[in-house]
Amino acid sequence: MDWNKEVTTQSAKEEEEEEEEEEEEEEEEEEEEEEEEEEEEEKKYLRELVVIPLALPMPPLTSPCLNSPLSGLYITPPVLTHHHSRTVADKCYGQDHSSFSDLDRK
Repeated sequence: MDWNKEVTTQSAKEEEEEEEEEEEEEEEEEEEEEEEEEEEEEKKYLRELVVIPLALPMPPLTSPCLNSPLSGLYITPPVLTHHHSRTVADKCYGQDHSSFSDLDRK
């Protein structure tokens, strides 16, 4: 009889261990599913945030640069990186650099 009790207690312990392992596996699967759902929600949120403009607004038809080679482009005046450099856009937008004209000639 002792042998039967030991066998039943061993089988009961094995069953309990198997159940615990199954529960742990289920919990891990649930956690993985939750993480995947969170990642998908984050991706959706980021997709909504990122809006890629398909077309830029057209420049006004009365552009001050009608005679310049850049007349077809919608540009903003560039920032001068060198104090006496002049560009077509500078001339076009009427920025006066007459004080630097002597430096340009050199």
